[in-house]
Amino acid sequence: MEREVVMEQTIYLLEIYYPQSRQEVWKTFESSTPFMSIHEGDIVDPSPWSGSRSPLRVLRVTEVHHVLSERNGQTQHKLEAFTEETMVYETPGDG
Repeated sequence: MEREVVMEQTIYLLEIYYPQSRQEVWKTFESSTPFMSIHEGDIVDPSPWSGSRSPLRVLRVTEVHHVLSERNGQTQHKLEAFTEETMVYETPGDG
């Protein structure tokens, strides 16, 4: 008798880290579908999140790491987005 293998749905996680932090996650998102591609240099607006300091400050992605793992037979694909804080509108000399 053949054993039926049941594939669990992949879980997708996106972790946005506090600016200049490699350890403190500011916000985590979970989805049953993949997130849009995130790249170094992309801008993330944290203004609706708890702990955001100013609507004029945004996060610039400095690095993205992909972490693939399996837990209880379920595949997890986690994106870790490391960031730095920047102004929405920079003038020459700002940054």
